[in-house]
Amino acid sequence: MKKKGSLFVKNFTTYAAVILLGFIVLAVSFVLIADRYSTAEKMEALDKVAQRASNTTAVIINNYSPAIESLYELSMAQMAGDAGATIVICDVTGKISYIADSDGCYPQRYIEAYPSAFSQLVRNGSYTEKGTFGGLFSDKRYIIGLPVMNVSTGGYSGAVFAAAPVASNINMLQDVFGAFLAALLSVLLVTLILSYLITARLTRPLKTMANAAVSFARGDFTMRVPEALRNDEVGELAVSFNNMAASMQSLEEQRRDFIANVSHDLKTPMTTIAGFVDGMLDGTVPREKYNEYLKVISEEVKRLSRMANRMLDMAKFESGAIVINKITFDVCELASRIILSFEQVLNARNVEVIVSMPSELKILADKDAMAQVIYNLVDNAVKFVDDKGRLSMSIAAVGNLMHFKISNTGAEIPMADQQHIFERFYKVDRSRNLNRQGSGLGLYIVKTIINLHGGDIKVKSGNNETEFYFKFPIS
Repeated sequence: MKKKGSLFVKNFTTYAAVILLGFIVLAVSFVLIADRYSTAEKMEALDKVAQRASNTTAVIINNYSPAIESLYELSMAQMAGDAGATIVICDVTGKISYIADSDGCYPQRYIEAYPSAFSQLVRNGSYTEKGTFGGLFSDKRYIIGLPVMNVSTGGYSGAVFAAAPVASNINMLQDVFGAFLAALLSVLLVTLILSYLITARLTRPLKTMANAAVSFARGDFTMRVPEALRNDEVGELAVSFNNMAASMQSLEEQRRDFIANVSHDLKTPMTTIAGFVDGMLDGTVPREKYNEYLKVISEEVKRLSRMANRMLDMAKFESGAIVINKITFDVCELASRIILSFEQVLNARNVEVIVSMPSELKILADKDAMAQVIYNLVDNAVKFVDDKGRLSMSIAAVGNLMHFKISNTGAEIPMADQQHIFERFYKVDRSRNLNRQGSGLGLYIVKTIINLHGGDIKVKSGNNETEFYFKFPIS
């Protein structure tokens, strides 16, 4: 059952009301036009009858004889019967001489015609009315009056009035309107059915989306809108909705992986710290090894701090709380200090380091943010470079752009992962990530910072080597 107030009910009610109003306007317009046309046609026919009756009466008056009078009465009766009208013939004084209808033509004596009608006819040369002709008729009629001309004198010899019942015209209109109304109701019914079906088709995907949104609120992102194959705006909306659902599902999976990874990454150093501290407290660890174990504890605490800082950075980026404070500084000097901070790790693994940069390159950027970008990229390369492998870093100025590249030999990033590697929480497959620490936030933070500086970062991986490179305006 459709809910009261739903989009479907509102749309269908609106469409039905508009369609019904349109048909009502059409019906009223049709009746008015039909009535006007029918009235005009009736008046035209009456005018012709009145003219014939006037001409015939003029001939009789000018050539009167008893024999001709009988023929005249017969002619008037036939004329009235053919036209479905009543013909009233008046003499020059305005008194009624004859009344003819389909039953015959009857002489009248001492019956006064409608004085107002007769005087108006004499004054204007014609008379038109929709009424009872001064009460002569019991029903309303269309009436047309014309004078009877005296051929010899050129004056009036009398007048004729042709009258047809208005009811006959109304009956005709009722018949026509009945047929029109039947057709109208049939078309209206078909239109309303089509409107119902079209409205249902338009609102069905919206209902599906609403149900999907309820599922999303419960954490289920598997529902999709089937109307994505439609070639219209609703189809485009369905495609966008399904893409959003897929992104949300992917993000939810990444979030779950992130929570699992963070839980594991937090548990490992905390277990290590707790174990060493407990050992030192209960005497299990000899005092001469305190310094050694305190260094391990210090490294684990620093790792926890880095993880917390990255999560805080992500929260700031997403909330828009990060403000880029640009200053001019030497990016080559900054990069040199960062690469030197990894010297012991690189030497311990016999990694060949190749650095190519000018002696100085001043850029206008946020120094702390740029330090985080370079540190994350170097840290990422150090993590994944193979033992006795090669790590290369280069910085160059090309026009008004700074080009930065860093590459390392070792396991490649699969093509399927390359398009997602800068997404938050995303970590490459387990084969590349085996025994590696990370939250899946480092590269996301890198891309966000570079984008805020008006640049972009790319990755390419192949032939046992992976390279990250970015560029943005120097000033």
